[in-house]
Amino acid sequence: MRLSFFLILLFLFSSCSWFDKDKKKETSKVIAKVEAKILFEKDMSGMFKGTLTKQDSELLRRSFINNWVKEQLIYQKALSNLTDKEKDKKDELEEYYRSLIKYEYLNKIVQQRLDKNVTDTEIEVYYENNKEIFLLHKCLVKLIYVAMPLTSKDIKLLKRWFVSDKKNDRDFLYEYCVNKSVRSNLDPEKWFYFDELGKEIPTKSFDCNNITPNNYYEMTDSNNIYMLNFTEIKHGGSNYSPLKFEKDRIRNIILYKRRLDMIKVIENEVYKEGVQKNYFKIYD
Repeated sequence: MRLSFFLILLFLFSSCSWFDKDKKKETSKVIAKVEAKILFEKDMSGMFKGTLTKQDSELLRRSFINNWVKEQLIYQKALSNLTDKEKDKKDELEEYYRSLIKYEYLNKIVQQRLDKNVTDTEIEVYYENNKEIFLLHKCLVKLIYVAMPLTSKDIKLLKRWFVSDKKNDRDFLYEYCVNKSVRSNLDPEKWFYFDELGKEIPTKSFDCNNITPNNYYEMTDSNNIYMLNFTEIKHGGSNYSPLKFEKDRIRNIILYKRRLDMIKVIENEVYKEGVQKNYFKIYD
């Protein structure tokens, strides 16, 4: 997996090499040459060091060289087979450059001015005024659970704490899970999409339609025992996603809208300044 990741990075790096300016004559060893384009040893300096094995390093080196050669060959083939008009990209490059510069400027000003404080009241108002976009399309559950190794000697004690309503038992359970559980969630107000629970616990034996809230459930796999309690269930189709579950999403939506509004303000300010200082003239 690590090797594949590095190969992808190196391919991307080599595929962007046409942006580089032609190098001046180098004193380092020549590794490859395509027409007038030369790959020097110095170009790859330090790229294959670190935690890589010697075998991995050599494989990555060969892959980089091959990708570099392919890129140069394709570029040369394109130059020889395209017309001058097809090769003329000045307008596209200029437009792209202008877009980048505009983005950098607007982003800089927005970052300076944007109020990133979003109050709970604003979030609640947005939620109530836009309820239709928070209609649930899949099952959502509140769930507390604990996953412990089957080899643990404290399983019986943990079960007693888990099903208990006593504060002391809950405190003991929390303290124990922080230090010794494989994974856990003891926040009774935290929501999960049911179909994503498989990332945390085995749920193949469960269906969102056959779960009884506030019942103790227990299951095991080859390594762990799982203790579960679904404290609340919202089925998709007729329920709305809870406000608490959507708070971060709403906050981001509000900030995004503020950003768009601010960009319009900045553009209008620049235009007004141009009018006042006669920076432009429109001819009929």
